[in-house]
Amino acid sequence: MDTKQIKIGHLTVEIPQPYKEGHQLTEVEAHVLNQVFAENIRNNNRKWVKKVESGEVSEEMAIEAIQAYANEYEFTIASAGGGRASLTPVEKEARKIARQKITAALKAKGTKVKEVDKEKLQAAILTLASDPAVIEAAERRVAEMQAAAEMDLSDVLGEAA
Repeated sequence: MDTKQIKIGHLTVEIPQPYKEGHQLTEVEAHVLNQVFAENIRNNNRKWVKKVESGEVSEEMAIEAIQAYANEYEFTIASAGGGRASLTPVEKEARKIARQKITAALKAKGTKVKEVDKEKLQAAILTLASDPAVIEAAERRVAEMQAAAEMDLSDVLGEAA
């Protein structure tokens, strides 16, 4: 079974990643997945409520547009937990490092990032960002940034500090 290292406070914990393509869902898993689906549809279509409230479109038109969106909606890497708001500073930095490494590797091969399928690129970034060496590098960078932020700047700024 695949595993993933996560940080909880200062602890690094390796946890299982039990779900894979083709996984047979339990009733509870199906319920949770359907709930996330509904939340994504709701969050991605709030603009329609504002359009109805401003009189820009009718309620019927908004409902039809939202239903069409829902009928075509597919989960993506980003919608499956790639959101930036929930990432820790170390996770953000690990993804940044991973993106830089992948971009450099593509450039060395003469390939532009724009030429790579977005889903494949995002999957590669997430895979590399979970590598223990990348996580360790990200932890060092974050610690360095935090140390720099805590520096006493009174000697540089004088009374303004």
